[in-house]
Amino acid sequence: MPATPVPWIEPIRLNPNLGGDQENPELTQLTNGMVVALWEDTARGGPAKPPGRDIVGQLYDVAGNKVGRPFIANGTTANNERGFDVAALPNGGFVVVYLDEPGQPTERLIRATEWQTDASGVTSSTNRMIASTPRPGDVVNHVSVDGFGDGSYLVAYSHRDTRDANPFEIRTKVVSADGKVSFANFADTGSRQATTATDTALLSNGNMVVAYDYTGSNGDREIAFRIVTPGNDNVGPSRTIVAANTSNIGDVDRDATVVALAGGGFVVAWTEVDTDSDILFVRYNNAGTPLGRVQFVNAAGVDNHDEPHLIALADGGFVIVYNDQADRTVVFQRYDASGNKIGREVTIAENVREDSTDPGGIGLADGRFIAAYETSATGNEDSWAHFLDPRDRPNDPGVYAPTPVIVGTIGDDRIKGTGLSEKIYGHFGNDTIDGGRGFDFIDGGPGFDFILGRGGNDTILGGAGFDAISGNAGNDSIQGNAGNDTIDGGIGNDTIDGGIGADVIMGKGGNDTIFGSDGFDVLSGNNGNDLIKGNAGNDLIFGGLGNDRLDGGIGADTLFGGSGSDRLFGKAGFDALNGGNGNDTLYGNAGNDTLNGGAGNDLLYGGLGADTFAFFKGNGRDTIMDMQEVDTILLEATAFGITSAQQLNNRTTETASAYVLDFGGGDVLKILKTPGFNLDIGDFNFI
Repeated sequence: MPATPVPWIEPIRLNPNLGGDQENPELTQLTNGMVVALWEDTARGGPAKPPGRDIVGQLYDVAGNKVGRPFIANGTTANNERGFDVAALPNGGFVVVYLDEPGQPTERLIRATEWQTDASGVTSSTNRMIASTPRPGDVVNHVSVDGFGDGSYLVAYSHRDTRDANPFEIRTKVVSADGKVSFANFADTGSRQATTATDTALLSNGNMVVAYDYTGSNGDREIAFRIVTPGNDNVGPSRTIVAANTSNIGDVDRDATVVALAGGGFVVAWTEVDTDSDILFVRYNNAGTPLGRVQFVNAAGVDNHDEPHLIALADGGFVIVYNDQADRTVVFQRYDASGNKIGREVTIAENVREDSTDPGGIGLADGRFIAAYETSATGNEDSWAHFLDPRDRPNDPGVYAPTPVIVGTIGDDRIKGTGLSEKIYGHFGNDTIDGGRGFDFIDGGPGFDFILGRGGNDTILGGAGFDAISGNAGNDSIQGNAGNDTIDGGIGNDTIDGGIGADVIMGKGGNDTIFGSDGFDVLSGNNGNDLIKGNAGNDLIFGGLGNDRLDGGIGADTLFGGSGSDRLFGKAGFDALNGGNGNDTLYGNAGNDTLNGGAGNDLLYGGLGADTFAFFKGNGRDTIMDMQEVDTILLEATAFGITSAQQLNNRTTETASAYVLDFGGGDVLKILKTPGFNLDIGDFNFI
């Protein structure tokens, strides 16, 4: 594995507007692979609604592209909704749990809004009341949430109960899949001071761990955790994390964060404040038994590190993202599953606020991770996300449901799909991708890629670079994008767009639609009734077998209809059109064009410009529909035995509407009369 994770794409500013503050970013990945990013927004424009704060969200696909529009994630919008957490639910859903301050002086509520999604973004939502404060002076705060995987989820929060001498408690409630909210479970009681955070994580054995800080009997603020079952029952007592360096009176431990590891067990990290502030962590198994000692993330010299956030990786390791106050940076450190450092500390943001950056982030099931934070570079707070990749090869097999996804790295990858319908992202590098059977979506990304769609109706994007793409069997949609690409649609009714660059495109079998786009392209429909458009550039277009429609577009294009009854459009530019075999219709359109109907009974329209109509032996019965004085007829006179104007005149018959030139052997050229045109020997060039 690479020692240092690398950026997978450029950092993303999550919030669309720059007014007000957009802070406290939180993310989670849904079962369908999409990522929901949320932040608190004080802006008076965009999706947030005055007065007060709202929680605003945006969906992203696994490649970091926006899905749908920003949305208000809290179900109520009066006054302030803040202090939130988010967790995934089954079938692409998620739940946002937040503090609602509806405006009454003594009231604060905890609410949940459950969302459903589809491929276009968020759809429906359901609101639930989780907890309230029935007595004046009581306070609920510091919410966190995680799902059990069956549609139910656990909400942890702090509760100040004014009836007790030590009033601060940690409580949990479970919301069932059918929306029933349980009674409160007391995870911890008796703290004399308010907690600063709770955090939750679903363990591999199905239980939930809740981490938090509280004030111990010696007056110190300490870190503890409690394991809770899906039925909201405690598993054993609460566990205080004891470390030799935190036993001194006056030390403060805060900012508890917890994450479950892919291979089982969990990690708790926190900030310890004494003469400076440090980040510490310790690993546990699912039963809560420590695995090794408490470790410093960075113990060198006098540090000012705080606000840790743990991210679990798919390989079983983890990452700690935190704030370096001394350097005003956001950094992360990677660890393996045994707690050993991998590589060096990495800076992902500079010149951030000293007091708060609210680091966050999530691990992705494909092996990458996202680190999030806030900055004040614009004068207001903005929320950002970095997609980072610690892998040296793509994930195999695919992950997510219902469509498995394989995600490439920034290097040269070899990816082979299966018989399933998959999404494959090659990303950067010169990738070799075999989609296998199935209806696949393949994005090669930047680089010189070789992509094979194989069976199924595939959607293939070559990305920037000189790509070689074969759709193979199936009705495929292929885009070469930028670069000089070679594309073979294969069998099936394919839609192919070469994109920018000098592309070579072959439709092969089927009724294909081919676009050359920009560049000097070579386009061939081959078998089938094809639609081929060269668009910009001097293109060479072959219709092949079938009744084809060829459109040269802008540029000096050369069009060959091939066999079949074809329609050829030169469009703008000095074009050369050859109908080939069959009864064809040729339109030169603008420009000085050359039109040759080829064998068959053809209709020739020169259009604007000084056009040349070619008529050779074996061309059949052609008709020039719009002969003008500026146009010329290129006649294969020697093949017809014509050497003089008189011989040509002997072959010519004039009717009320046309001049008919009969050369024998079935070769007849008919020239319709047009206003201002009279046929004479000056209209011909003999060859």
